[in-house]
Parts: sequence; structure tokens; C-alpha cells
Amino acid sequence: FRDTDSDNDGVSDGSEGASDCDNDGIPDYLDTDACIPPIPSGFSPNGDGVNDYFVIPGLEDPTAYPNNSLLIFNRWGNKVYELKPYDNTWGGQTNVKGVFGGEEFLPTGTYFYVFDLGIGTTPITGYIHLKR
Repeated sequence: FRDTDSDNDGVSDGSEGASDCDNDGIPDYLDTDACIPPIPSGFSPNGDGVNDYFVIPGLEDPTAYPNNSLLIFNRWGNKVYELKPYDNTWGGQTNVKGVFGGEEFLPTGTYFYVFDLGIGTTPITGYIHLKR
């Protein structure tokens, strides 16, 4: 009986232990909403081992959003970084030719991102503060 709640916690036995990535009370296997990972607002790629990479939670599992992509732009709108699929490895460097010669570390500042989950939803946009 999937609707039985034998421990009276308000969650049916059929849904006990089921993942609910957006915490809306609907188990993922029934939920039609995409789970949008929370995007951090800053990171500090300074080599101290703490927040050295721009980490988007949920991308640890490469099968979660295999077609995702990340674009990073500077304040003038120039693309300074892109990766598809993004795998939480951006350490504040550019990988776009013609920007600081390519493969250079970007200076402290505010950058803008376009993160596409690759599942047909509207890309997530925002800004990130990079502090060296």
C-alpha cells in the first residue's frame, strides 16, 4: 500500500527515503519541476584549499545534468570562460583565446554567468564575485 504511513510522519511509506531535491514535499520521481541547484555568489581561487573552485552543488554526479554548460563573462560582456559540460573545475582562469592571452588567471572582480542545465529549461543567469 503506497499511501500507508506506518510511522505517522506525514510521508507515505512508498515515498519514505525518496529524494526531494527541491524540498517541495513531492518526491523527485513524481515531481515535474526541475531541481535548480543553488549557485554560489562567490569563490576565492587563491590556492588556500578553501573555495578555490566555482562549485555548483548537484554537479558532483556527472549523470545529473550531462548536457549542462557554463559561460562566464566579464563586466564588459566579453566571454572569458566556457565549458560544456561544466564539472566544477573553474578556478578563475580564462579558457577563451584573445582574453588575456588565454589560460590566464582572471583578476578579482564581478563576473556574470549563464548556466544551462541542458534539460530544456531557461538558463540560469547571475553574477559571481571572484576574489583572489
